[in-house]
Amino acid sequence: MHVMHEVIHLMLAAGHEEMPAANESRRGSDWQSVERFAEESASHVLVPQLALALMVSAMDLSPPDWDLTSVRKLARKFRITPPMSPPPFWLD
Repeated sequence: MHVMHEVIHLMLAAGHEEMPAANESRRGSDWQSVERFAEESASHVLVPQLALALMVSAMDLSPPDWDLTSVRKLARKFRITPPMSPPPFWLD
């Protein structure tokens, strides 16, 4: 999963949307936005929304049922780490 996150950074750099860290001028919350984008993009690539919806349905989960245990179970099903797991709002 981490590899896909880094590939997203490479894609941003190739599109001139991000600079190498030594040359990057963004700070604080602006950089956090870039990191969040890389995390979310990696999640979308590795866990397509339809696959997630089908798995959530098979596990009989609904948005109020999303807790750490549920997220960990889903992560194991997709063979990803929980921090990279797609957020519940993907199913809205």
